[in-house]
Amino acid sequence: MATDVFLSLDCASEVHSCESEDEHRDVFSRPVLINDEFLGPRSICCAMDAIEFLEEWPIEQRGRLHSCASDFCCAAYDGRRPADLARQMFIAWACEVGIAVGLSFDAEDLPARVAIRD
Repeated sequence: MATDVFLSLDCASEVHSCESEDEHRDVFSRPVLINDEFLGPRSICCAMDAIEFLEEWPIEQRGRLHSCASDFCCAAYDGRRPADLARQMFIAWACEVGIAVGLSFDAEDLPARVAIRD
């Protein structure tokens, strides 16, 4: 099964431990499991992990949802938005680019909570 590769993965970030002094404000309720053929499989545990992954994504392949996911993750890291809202935006982007592995989230809930302007 595809998710078996993630059983031994820790958070993707080697520099950031996802343990902030502000009671883990950027930690996701559940890790996001992704697998990219170039960047490899990762477990994204917090907003900083997501920010680092999004920063590594090729510039020519970034789009509007990438920008929104980056903005939400930065806001979660800064404490301006809930971490799980950033998680949902990251999942939406990961699904769009086809790197999400075994994820489920309430897709109907996302548009009601997040307004993406044209």
